[in-house]
Amino acid sequence: MYFWNIQKLEEDLKKWLSEKEDMKYLLLLMALFMLATIPMVTNPNMYDYILGISMVIFTIIEVLTLYKFNKWEKGKNFLSRYLSIWWVMMIRTLVFVMIPLVILYILANIFFLGNPDFESSNISDIVLNIVYLSIYLYLQIQSFKRVNV
Repeated sequence: MYFWNIQKLEEDLKKWLSEKEDMKYLLLLMALFMLATIPMVTNPNMYDYILGISMVIFTIIEVLTLYKFNKWEKGKNFLSRYLSIWWVMMIRTLVFVMIPLVILYILANIFFLGNPDFESSNISDIVLNIVYLSIYLYLQIQSFKRVNV
């Protein structure tokens, strides 16, 4: 894996990078992307930091888990499988999972938690995030299993 030497990377890319190398680059890219979002609000509270850190942890778990279900180094086309499955699952879960979860989130904040302040993060944000990401990862794993039959 290269961090600085672009010439050496370009030489290796002319040949081929292993699935393991693809996974490493993806893992670092996704983790850095998630780190950049900690926190993006004006007045962050403790829950904003917890959400941000949990996103980084989830991203690492997601990439490593899916790499495992792609049969580690013996698997094929990890990067193309990851990106294409990620894209389709993101769209599907936004429609079929996130919309119902957001409705439940709003109702829970108004009626049960008595906190209609949606500008500040709270425990329900963390619960919503964990539920959504768990469903999302489960669906990705199932898709990887079907592809690797």
